[in-house]
Amino acid sequence: MATPISLFVLLLLLCSSSIVAQSDQNVQFSYNGSNLSNLRRVGETVLEPSGALRLTDKTQSVIGHAFYPHPIRFHLNTSSSNPNKNISSFSTHFVFKIVPSGSNRGGHGLAFTVSPAMEFPGAEAGHYLGILSRANDDKSSNHLFAVEFDTVSGFNATFEGEKNHVGVNINSMRSVVRHLASYYVDGSDLPEVMTLEGRDPIQAWVDYDGSNRVLNVMIAPISKLVKPIRPLISKAIIDLSPVLLENMYVGFSAATGNKSSAHYILG
Repeated sequence: MATPISLFVLLLLLCSSSIVAQSDQNVQFSYNGSNLSNLRRVGETVLEPSGALRLTDKTQSVIGHAFYPHPIRFHLNTSSSNPNKNISSFSTHFVFKIVPSGSNRGGHGLAFTVSPAMEFPGAEAGHYLGILSRANDDKSSNHLFAVEFDTVSGFNATFEGEKNHVGVNINSMRSVVRHLASYYVDGSDLPEVMTLEGRDPIQAWVDYDGSNRVLNVMIAPISKLVKPIRPLISKAIIDLSPVLLENMYVGFSAATGNKSSAHYILG
């Protein structure tokens, strides 16, 4: 196993995160152990001496958030000939780690989040991952887009089922599309299943093509140094134009419940 120092050196070389608009705004940023302190941290989130951003510890029923502190413009310029709202393309690549309590499986997971604000008054822990609640789940007024990395049966087991899954959520904790956590090895039609919980970091990519309204989500072990050619989730058409407001915030949220894990963002 790599030492903590060598692991973080590797992460500094690997990790980048960017949100790129296609017209008058081009926003790109990268965070690693040297500048993660610049993120807006709320709740249980702390920056550890190692440089890892810990969203939650293993305490039960807690919430942690970390957000890029500036709003990002997601609407492209419109014209009289094309008055419809167009959403910019964006891409992000990050590395996370979920360490369960003891030898048992923990919970509940973390989410890459695009939201109108950096705080979520009334949000609940557990299945709601600190971004929604029973009171506002599945309301269009949420204007919430999230990609969840869930380690327990979903907020509604009838729909989610698989404990170890990646899901795409729009205004609700019920995923519009989900997949068992896995990745495609080059040239194979069968995905390689991986566990979201463990001591090894996991890479994730979220890419949205605003022109064609196609969303791709991929994960892979940290040992895989290149992005998988085939996405784990490829959803077309997913229209984010009614979801995303002109200015939104980008970051992460994590929560624990009766089961708990430490949730980390490493870069």
